[in-house]
Amino acid sequence: MKLPGATSAAGAALLSLFATTTLIPAVKANNNSTNSTSTSSVHDDIQTLFRQKISYIVDTLTGKNSGSITKYLDTEQPNGQFTDVNYASGCNAQRSNWPAQQHWTRLRPIAAAYSDLVPHSSSLSQKPPKQFSNNATVKQDLDLAMNWWFSNDFNETSCLDKGGLSHPGTCPCSTPGMWNPNWFANVISIPQLSGEACLLYNSTLTTAQRTSCVSIGDRAYVPPSTNVTGIGVLTGANALDLAYVGVSTGLLKYVGGMGGGAEQVADAYRRTHDELVIKTGLRQDGIQPDGSFSQHEGILYNGNYGKDYTSSVLSLELPAAGTQYEGGDTTKEAFGKHVDGFQWMIYGNNATSVLHWDLSTVGRMISYAVVDNQATANLKLNLSLVQELGEMWEASAITDATYCLLKNDTFSNANVNELVGNRMFWSNDYMVHRGQNYVSTLKMVSTRTTNTECLNGQNMKGFHLGQGVVFNYVSGTEYEDVAGAWDWNLIPGTTTAYGATPLTCDQTEWDGKESFVGGASNGKVGVAAMKWTHAMRADILAYQKAWFFFEGGVHHVLVPGVQSAAGAPVYSVLDQKRHNATGIYVDGQLLSATNSSSGHYSSIHSLWYGGVGYAFDTSATGRGCASVNLKTGLQTGKWADIGTSSAGNASVDMFSAWIQHDSSALSEPVSYSVYPGTKSQAEFEAKANNRTITVVRNDVAASAVLDAESQTLMAVFWGAGNVTIPAGLAEGENTNGTFVIASNSPVTLVLDLVSGIGAVADPTQSLGSVTLTIGTPPSPVGAQQLTNDGGADQELQFGTITVALPQGRDAGRSIEVDFNGRNAAGSELHAKEKKKRVQRYKLKRKQHQG
Repeated sequence: MKLPGATSAAGAALLSLFATTTLIPAVKANNNSTNSTSTSSVHDDIQTLFRQKISYIVDTLTGKNSGSITKYLDTEQPNGQFTDVNYASGCNAQRSNWPAQQHWTRLRPIAAAYSDLVPHSSSLSQKPPKQFSNNATVKQDLDLAMNWWFSNDFNETSCLDKGGLSHPGTCPCSTPGMWNPNWFANVISIPQLSGEACLLYNSTLTTAQRTSCVSIGDRAYVPPSTNVTGIGVLTGANALDLAYVGVSTGLLKYVGGMGGGAEQVADAYRRTHDELVIKTGLRQDGIQPDGSFSQHEGILYNGNYGKDYTSSVLSLELPAAGTQYEGGDTTKEAFGKHVDGFQWMIYGNNATSVLHWDLSTVGRMISYAVVDNQATANLKLNLSLVQELGEMWEASAITDATYCLLKNDTFSNANVNELVGNRMFWSNDYMVHRGQNYVSTLKMVSTRTTNTECLNGQNMKGFHLGQGVVFNYVSGTEYEDVAGAWDWNLIPGTTTAYGATPLTCDQTEWDGKESFVGGASNGKVGVAAMKWTHAMRADILAYQKAWFFFEGGVHHVLVPGVQSAAGAPVYSVLDQKRHNATGIYVDGQLLSATNSSSGHYSSIHSLWYGGVGYAFDTSATGRGCASVNLKTGLQTGKWADIGTSSAGNASVDMFSAWIQHDSSALSEPVSYSVYPGTKSQAEFEAKANNRTITVVRNDVAASAVLDAESQTLMAVFWGAGNVTIPAGLAEGENTNGTFVIASNSPVTLVLDLVSGIGAVADPTQSLGSVTLTIGTPPSPVGAQQLTNDGGADQELQFGTITVALPQGRDAGRSIEVDFNGRNAAGSELHAKEKKKRVQRYKLKRKQHQG
């Protein structure tokens, strides 16, 4: 955001917008402010805030080019309405993305051009030539349009959040005025847009117009309006949206000499900084301790409400730079964690060079097509402004993340920011694994979270979302605009009783029924696990499932067994994504024709398509086979069947693949490896043949996998239990024979078998500690207690350690375990010295192998 200087035409016009006012007593803006206040500094700071806010609004305006402004003016009718805007209001209005708000959206660039705030607005030439700035005709059109809305504004305050309700004291459908049955339009959208238009037109507003501008803002901002019917007190992104309304309204009051403006500005920034913290309560909206973002009490929403939250922070903090209203250390720390978290959730489409949010982070907005310009279209976020704020705050967590996302205009694969590693977001049951040339995400659900939602007619078939959903992005084109044609019973990654659940809006949103959901991560690799019971009825389906994300582009999936009395076929879905010209290979053989690709393959060992390979293993050890269904070809649907998209019909050439569980033996385990980012069938086959992924246990008591190449063991202890590592799999000096790893509690574990360093986490988020033991079979119980002897670096040692697990809102976070005899206490992951030590052990392992 480049602030215009006072000597520029735009700068002079900007300063002229600020009316001279009487100085008022100082008001402390927030308890996190780094600047002191005085009578004069309040006035100076509000003048600075006003100037910088106007610049911010103009910089971020859409439709401010001469062609758009001319079009808007040409379509304005004599009464002040626009011919091509749908003004349906009241109960007849569209609840989401209210078309009538386009009225105020258009007035903003017109007002900016008239006030000479748009660069070169005074010399724009048309046929015939037309000057927008200080043009009497433009002013007349602006006044007509503004006054039309003010004359048709609603007067019944209950229409804010009770529109269309029938009981006494509310706002029945017959209530006149421009209101929407969705509170968001009345409390946030219209006050934000009208407030900006009024600020841009500030110096020309009549007293009556300013009063109307302020009235729209105040009825939204002033309690009890902030306590919305059916919602409660506004939180998270909504709270910041409303704070923005408060700042605009306060400025309009102050510069218009109405009184109370400075106090309102200060109060709005107090609300901002009260909200802009890391939330410590379960299901609280806002920034979570793990860096993810929640809204609507337990739904992962970084890609929708979270990006709106980010934009609100920018619109509030950038204009406040250098004033008493600027956020302090707590604000900066929280926002840094937010940005550091969301960088993991972004992938790129290499065909369009557009950045996108992982579909598991956009919630109900998954029901929109790209053309609708909603959360699925792109990031809907100005990363350059995020970077600017980070630079202003000298916050490396922000600038590092944005630099990596902005540095490439084009990219060859989905991992646009080249971020490699694994991250578990324990607050939202979400794991991300990023390889060199792909991005994989896993979204689970527990008693602490909610799968998704259907609201305002959006996401009407989304029941299966958030319930073990896996998206593998390689090119980034895989899932673009597929939702309109999806089979919503085959959501990628899920295990499902096909067709046994009614896919309706009122049956979409559910909390998880099991607490054992989570995972352990050491920053490079991770294991995630989920116990799942059908939310509507337990006998429909129940299962346990574990995902193991190793380095080098290989994942493994274990389903110890399922239970179902629904009578429906049970599937574990591999994928449902766009089908392109890439060939489909089954057991290394190219399927000759597209039409012949579809069908049931009763016993196959491998499948490769579109940069992702699968190696199936139904035995406890070694590669086996699986019963797989493939479906390719045109799938059709209607976007209107799942939401309020304007995209019409959907027609997508789709590739679908799913494992069919044996209906006569549902308890039989399923096991398979996934190789994302493989560029060809040959590369996949070579990789699968050269990689030794061994399932050491896969049942309802424990699930464990060992990767021989990295000497990494990952285990899920569904309860107290143990796993036995056969001789010859581990290469350490102390682990070349058979040994056992045991846990006294249900946990997930990642362990380097050479260094003895690992990570453990409590998926139930209820344990105080866990005791882990490594020893010789049949049981390692009684092995020596490892202590910190301060000696030299050692290999993995047999023994017992007890680790205190994180508590409170950190419960579920990974904690380090160390079986090498130096440090028996838990410590934070990724310490620099630990990293160096692991690298030394890897070098020793390579020398041993050589």
